[in-house]
Amino acid sequence: MPQIQHKMAKPLLYTTRNEVDAPLDIIEGTLPADVQGAFFVSYPVGSVNSGGLPFPETYPDGKRCQEYGSAIMNGDGMGLRVVFTPGQTPTVRTRILKTPCYYADYATRHGNPGSALLGFKNLGISRLSLALGARNEVNTAYIPVKFGTSNPFLLATYDVGRPFTLDPGSMTLQTPIGWNREWTPCTPAYVPWPFSLAQTTAHPSFDPVTQELFTTNFLRPGTSMLFEQRMFHFMKHAPELLEKEMEELAHEVEGQHIQSANDRITQFLNNLHTELDRPDPATPEMLVAADTPGAVWLMRWKGQAGDMERWTLHDPRGNPVIIEECMHQTGLTEDFIVLTDCSFKFSIDLLVSNPFPHNQDIDRMIRRFLSRPMIPQTNVYIVRRKDLTPGGGTAVAYPLDKPIPVETIHFSCNYANPGGKVTLFGVHNAATCVAEWVRPYDVDKLTGQETDRELLSLFSIGSMDVSRFGKWVFDAENARLLPDESAEFAEIGDWKSDNPGPNAWAVALYAYRDMISADTPVNDIRHLWFIADGVDNRMLTDFIYNLYTDYPNRIVPVETLLEITKKGIPFSLCRLDTDTMKPGDYYQAPQNTYLRCVHFIPRPTPTPNVDPQLDGYLMVLAQAGYPEGNDSWRYQSEYWLFDAANIAQGPVCKMYTPKVENAFVLHTAFLPEVLPYNNPYQVNIRQDYNESIQQLPVKGLFGFIDKAALTLFFDKFVYPNYPQFPPERTKGHFWKSIWNGIVGIFKKRKH
Repeated sequence: MPQIQHKMAKPLLYTTRNEVDAPLDIIEGTLPADVQGAFFVSYPVGSVNSGGLPFPETYPDGKRCQEYGSAIMNGDGMGLRVVFTPGQTPTVRTRILKTPCYYADYATRHGNPGSALLGFKNLGISRLSLALGARNEVNTAYIPVKFGTSNPFLLATYDVGRPFTLDPGSMTLQTPIGWNREWTPCTPAYVPWPFSLAQTTAHPSFDPVTQELFTTNFLRPGTSMLFEQRMFHFMKHAPELLEKEMEELAHEVEGQHIQSANDRITQFLNNLHTELDRPDPATPEMLVAADTPGAVWLMRWKGQAGDMERWTLHDPRGNPVIIEECMHQTGLTEDFIVLTDCSFKFSIDLLVSNPFPHNQDIDRMIRRFLSRPMIPQTNVYIVRRKDLTPGGGTAVAYPLDKPIPVETIHFSCNYANPGGKVTLFGVHNAATCVAEWVRPYDVDKLTGQETDRELLSLFSIGSMDVSRFGKWVFDAENARLLPDESAEFAEIGDWKSDNPGPNAWAVALYAYRDMISADTPVNDIRHLWFIADGVDNRMLTDFIYNLYTDYPNRIVPVETLLEITKKGIPFSLCRLDTDTMKPGDYYQAPQNTYLRCVHFIPRPTPTPNVDPQLDGYLMVLAQAGYPEGNDSWRYQSEYWLFDAANIAQGPVCKMYTPKVENAFVLHTAFLPEVLPYNNPYQVNIRQDYNESIQQLPVKGLFGFIDKAALTLFFDKFVYPNYPQFPPERTKGHFWKSIWNGIVGIFKKRKH
């Protein structure tokens, strides 16, 4: 095929919201004749108020954009699919993943009627409307599944929202998994939202052998969320007063010793209105009180209609399982479910971490008060699948006798567990918090100057120690970690060289053959490939440096770390031999090229005398940097294919289309072919949300947005997007009902 050159453009964080169908042009190398199947990736693309990323500083009308500097994770999910068909040009399709709350967000976007009153705003790493609730942005991961005679399809997932089924052909969402009533929300009782928050996992586990999907729903202890509950309360009743008082407090504690400042902030919070402790009348199942002890539910879905099975988990002594961070990842083997307390603060405590993002003084103070290092270990719980009684109930989650001695975000398990032994492979992002992002007031640790504006909204992941890739073996039947059979890869490489070699700096995503497959379990993971993000001398902020200076699991001394940061280490791709936990192959990316994700694409026909786990290609999305003179760079989103058995030779093919720019991306998936979506499971959207609305208190959040007004809003803006569930004819006009409610409030105040 001819090689086509395109004009290089776009800054580092540049993502469009365009929904396109386009061919991929080859810009270097040759497309292998035997690459076949569909590759999928999900990524955030900003809000309904932006044209993508970065978030603009001002709206088109000149008003300041409240979303400027928001976290990159806080954006609508975009689904991207690349289809490889032998003898044809590869094609790419992108579609925004539109949940019911997306349509409510779009209806109340900036400039529309009701935007100030009902509109959604970026707060921390979530997007909230004080009247309507929280967005489920399904922007994180895809899970391939297949049930019975139905064709394979995907689940689109998020850490704080129900998963949705996705048609891999049209790339559109079909239905949520589970009705709202089947999920326990974590939102406080006095926040009556139709779009509630459900804390779950972005990585549920599908067993292709038994065709069962396991996921979680959990509540963190209510006492750990007192700050957020108070924020909700005052944002509801007196937002202007809250902002004024918090701004005064921010100036008061500026420059104080951290403990003195925290004591003063705690005193301030303890003096907030006592009405917080008086719950609104609502269904008990919908409430989360301040003294909630915390809970974890394991859930199983078999792809059919009917209630989802659900087990309340407790330890062998009968105590509830407590999650301190989140449950971002789950794992399974043939006999066990593996659950962990993941080192990712994607839970309600960061959802309102900046209630007034336009006020940097308050933002800075709250981050200082709330932020804490990740727990430097991983608590692991084991559930025996044979103990799960049909229909749900309770089940025992056995904690390992000792935690994995370093924090973990993502992990995978061998499906086979011979003799009850489970082998877990985990990414350990040491001294890293991927829930923090670069903010407009951040300071570069190396220069002491304002952080490069090009980095705003990106994860604040300046390296504060080298990552690890761990292999952890445990006796699952007796819940014992076996340290003598476990090992870690934690190489720092020859960092003084321009070619540092295999290293574990900022290990991110990884892949192996049949990872999260809809039809093939991996009994023994022998080879896996991981991306190391290296060390970027622009990414280390003063805030992150101070947060992790005293990291307890440190390998690299802080002084050496600063030297390495000044030098910088490029992105790389490494193949790890899991038997030896040593690198087997390595590729170093060019300067200012960012490797964003990796996925294994198997050859459709086995190659003789080649290990099947090496027999295929690696799909890598890269942001390729091109110098433009004067030390400036421009980036473009490219699609690279590697021979999985020989990554050192570099990409065998590079592809590009100017119609899609995706910058930062998240998790990937693969299907051997795209077949028509034909799964019969369906949640009736209208009935589902009408049920939720009817469970809300009679009095609305602001006193005038009551159940009748909410029903009218959904009838007008949400339900018409689901023609298979036509709304009932309701009497009344939404905006008129809102106006009458406001007038009623003023009349009451007058009298």
